[in-house]
Amino acid sequence: MLEFAIDGHDGAAKTPVATKVSAKLQSLGYKTIVFESFIEANRRINKNIYPCWQENPQMAMELMESVLKESASSNVDVIIYDRHWMSIIVQLFGTALEKQWTRFIPTFYMQAPIEKTVACERFSWDIPWTHSKEQLEHWITTYDATSKKYAQHILGTYVVSTREQCLKPIENDILKKILHHLSV
Repeated sequence: MLEFAIDGHDGAAKTPVATKVSAKLQSLGYKTIVFESFIEANRRINKNIYPCWQENPQMAMELMESVLKESASSNVDVIIYDRHWMSIIVQLFGTALEKQWTRFIPTFYMQAPIEKTVACERFSWDIPWTHSKEQLEHWITTYDATSKKYAQHILGTYVVSTREQCLKPIENDILKKILHHLSV
């Protein structure tokens, strides 16, 4: 089984790209799932994990380790994670806990400008981690810094500039890179 992540900040088109790439792999005969690790973590604790990163980062990190370890036992050819190590490191960036994280997988980094992010249907200024433009800029900057610091794990960086942008070239490039890994 191979694991890949499609990661990046809110509104960067991770979910639609992961879903399309998974469907294309399935059409080629591969057993594939998209696993939303942060959604699973929310389900397990019956609340949103994001405040936990400030309240008890050690517990949040251990929860994510558990979620990812269990998902890796799936009986499939490919798991595509919609968020993985990168979203975890962003929460731990610059802290002592950052050095404790050791579970890295090949990752496709998705970016979007703030204008595209706030145009996303699921975006809200009412949630703690995106309550202001400054806070959103902080997360985008931290994702960029993370992608540079851990560049050896990044298989590609993709920019989604508008909601109307055609995602097919991104999907096809990611698919090509995953198929290459499957053939090695």
